[in-house]
Amino acid sequence: MGFTKFEQEQLRRLIAGQAEKNEDNKPRRRFVSSRTKTMMLRSPIDVRDLSFRLQTFPFFSNSHRDFLSLLSRELDIRIFHPGQTVLREGEYGEMTYILVHGEVEVVTESMSETHPPIRMRAPSIFGESPLLIGAPARRTATVIARAICDVRMVHQRIFNQLLSHFPSERLVYRKMAKERYGKRRRPRRGASISSTDSK
Repeated sequence: MGFTKFEQEQLRRLIAGQAEKNEDNKPRRRFVSSRTKTMMLRSPIDVRDLSFRLQTFPFFSNSHRDFLSLLSRELDIRIFHPGQTVLREGEYGEMTYILVHGEVEVVTESMSETHPPIRMRAPSIFGESPLLIGAPARRTATVIARAICDVRMVHQRIFNQLLSHFPSERLVYRKMAKERYGKRRRPRRGASISSTDSK
């Protein structure tokens, strides 16, 4: 997938702005427990090659590597320990979770006691509905870590802000949203990737 001249110029400005920001601003300080620091050190995922790993996810398979490179810089990291709940069924959220290392268990209230839980291993993505509809979405399952999990998270507003600079990428995810949801869900009005599909 090639970029138009307009998209190439937008990309150049975004990269230049990111470099300027990194030079002028000090990194934000976040509280991280000593246990989490240890787990982060054990994670085999290098942030520098994360954008290449994203290309292995079916959700991102049709995205350009330059778009994924910018996206990888906006991802927050979270380490979940075995038994921790990543997201809970019935709650509303705006974050999407990208599992780059580890294993999780997916359960729903409708599952019978005899039904075995669904296991998902990296690389996988879950909770992606907010990205596609451009708004908070109700969680349809509970996800629990079953191993030490390296999870990268992205907020739907950040994702859609990036898409606003890449019209061709916006079309990819707009098509994905239409195929997945059709007319069953209507996003709020605004700059979401599927906003022009609701008529």
